[in-house]
Amino acid sequence: MASGSEYDPNVADELSAGSQSSLRARNTRLVLRALSRFGPLARVEIADRTTLSPATVSNIVAALVAEGAVTVDTGQRSGRRAKVVRLSGSADKNVSLGLAVGQEVISAALCDAAGNVVVSADVNRAPSATYKDELDVLARLVSDFRSRPEAAARFIVGVGVSIATWVDFDRGCIPPDLNWYGFEGSSSWRGAPLREDLSSLCGLPVHVDSDGNTGTLAESRWGAGRGQSNIVYVRIRGDGVTGGLLLNNRLYRGEAGLAGSFGHSSADPSGSVCKCGSRGCLETFLDADALLEPLRRSYGSGLTLRDVAELAAQGDHGCTRIVADSAEQLGRALSNTISVLAPGCIVIAGDLAPANGALTQALDRSLTSLMPSMFRPGAILMGQFNDGEALGAAALAFEEQEAWSSAEPPAAHHP
Repeated sequence: MASGSEYDPNVADELSAGSQSSLRARNTRLVLRALSRFGPLARVEIADRTTLSPATVSNIVAALVAEGAVTVDTGQRSGRRAKVVRLSGSADKNVSLGLAVGQEVISAALCDAAGNVVVSADVNRAPSATYKDELDVLARLVSDFRSRPEAAARFIVGVGVSIATWVDFDRGCIPPDLNWYGFEGSSSWRGAPLREDLSSLCGLPVHVDSDGNTGTLAESRWGAGRGQSNIVYVRIRGDGVTGGLLLNNRLYRGEAGLAGSFGHSSADPSGSVCKCGSRGCLETFLDADALLEPLRRSYGSGLTLRDVAELAAQGDHGCTRIVADSAEQLGRALSNTISVLAPGCIVIAGDLAPANGALTQALDRSLTSLMPSMFRPGAILMGQFNDGEALGAAALAFEEQEAWSSAEPPAAHHP
């Protein structure tokens, strides 16, 4: 158990009044995060989700009811009437701004605590733009959204930024020693202190993470994986494969933010050489050109991966075969990860997600052939967000900010 938790007897006796106050604030945030992530919960369910004691949960809920942050009413749990705690309507005034820096476009979304997009916008990236140029674009987007009528009566808890490459979350930047092909303009972005720079320009808390992690947050917080504590998230697009890991309700980022790099899991050690230098990486099999080439003679050169997925869902035999082949390679690349981590579900997002059952059934067959049944995930789910990085970046800001503890933030924090 982590040192400093309320269950550590060696620490509890030494807590000062100040640290007791910090502990109460931390526990309050845990309760409010659980209610935001999983919806209305009974007190015993809150205790289970947060690992807080029932007595601690009851005390926190009583204080939040007095503040007007939550309400308690009668609901149903396991077919029985029970007292259910839910966020009050006043908490809906909180919003966060998610910015997603993709390969070609910067997307922005202002979201409320339920994952509803209040307002959104897209800006094309200039191929020759430097980090400084695009930092100014991000700052202008924040300023623009703060001045919009939709944000006038709301409290912006912070800004989340998603970048389409690996991110060192603790340092708030692309790792300085990362020399990678996957992100346009990475040479000027590498090591640049984006979190500090943008926070200084916009006057709001800023948090920076990879697109794989923000996609994971979007699906776990507001999408297909809501309510799941352990998720393997994989996003497949024509420009590459990425992903993320949610373990015990927390993102697992790994050293320097490199966790979730499923595109570079080996599906076949004797396969084609990947751009990373290894052989048989999953990306070499799920590359758009590799998947579409066998179909182009029959289906034409304008075929896309999403077309293939949609046709497979309709029962097209040729496209179903390509989806099944993709699922087989995906199963090979994921099987070891699944055996080690034992996730509750796999969430597949991106261009192949519209295949639905054609993909999930084929992936289940692949995993069945590769591992004992006890390790296979309980569900294989299709992601609800094809372009969920901005939404996930907004979720990141909610996840990291302490604003959950107050339904009515101080007026001085309003733009």
